[in-house]
Amino acid sequence: MARISDADPDRLEPAVKAVLDAQAKQWGAPLLNHRVYARRPTIFRGARAMWSGLDASGLLDKRLVALLNRRVASLNSEAERVALEYADAMTITGRDTSEELFERVRRHYADDALVELTAVIAWENSSSKFNRAMRVPSQKLWRPRGA
Repeated sequence: MARISDADPDRLEPAVKAVLDAQAKQWGAPLLNHRVYARRPTIFRGARAMWSGLDASGLLDKRLVALLNRRVASLNSEAERVALEYADAMTITGRDTSEELFERVRRHYADDALVELTAVIAWENSSSKFNRAMRVPSQKLWRPRGA
């Protein structure tokens, strides 16, 4: 259970309610952290803007984004393995991404894709830290529906 209750559904701005309704349609329920973000509409809009920007950029293969988002897919390529190693290096507080690692990542991704990859990892990390601090539980969206 989250440490702070969700936004009051009866007091949501129409645009916020529309996003939560769309999430419910897509995943069976609104994203739990978005229900907490919705308490502060400006923060909610900022989080949604970041996700929209990442989704619209489109330089990264959707499978890689899913891997970074959920970290449960099997790794099939060197590019995916090095991207996950990069994500680990970025995520561990106090750990730096070495020049050697960055050069290995760069062999697989152009500069613009590297910006997107880094943004996806950083945003997932931020979201994860928010969820952990607020005790927002996993919705297990990485599992196939019905499993």
